[in-house]
Amino acid sequence: MATAIVVAAKFAMSSLPNIEPVTLLFILYTKHLKKKTLYVIYVFTLIEGIIYGFHIWWITYLYVWTLLYIFVSHAKGEGVLYYASIGGIFGLIFGTLTSIPYFFIGGIAGGIAYISAGIVFDLVHAAGNFIIIALLYKPLDYALERIVEKSFDN
Repeated sequence: MATAIVVAAKFAMSSLPNIEPVTLLFILYTKHLKKKTLYVIYVFTLIEGIIYGFHIWWITYLYVWTLLYIFVSHAKGEGVLYYASIGGIFGLIFGTLTSIPYFFIGGIAGGIAYISAGIVFDLVHAAGNFIIIALLYKPLDYALERIVEKSFDN
């Protein structure tokens, strides 16, 4: 169910370039679902590959979303601004993180070209993540906390 929410939410916002709720949801899932979030990440990545085709970007999703999970699971801060900042920074470095294979394929020039071509998209991604998390973190955090409590009460 958690993966379906991520896929549906991303699809619902797909007309907006590089503005997505995936980062917010993975932050919240990491906070509430702990290690189970890794299942959500990998099933989401598999579904993305099935929908959009398996290519180099798909491999990067396997490690980029995992890095977000690792960072958030070890993060010490709390609050909307803290997580919005993490989301913003993550959006800003997303293109650089996904450029790693291009350094192997095209050398230093290929990797730098990939990063340079995506700077505007990374800025939009960063701003979108920050705003989405700033607006939706508290209500979704509250809702997810209640859902997790109820599911473990039974």
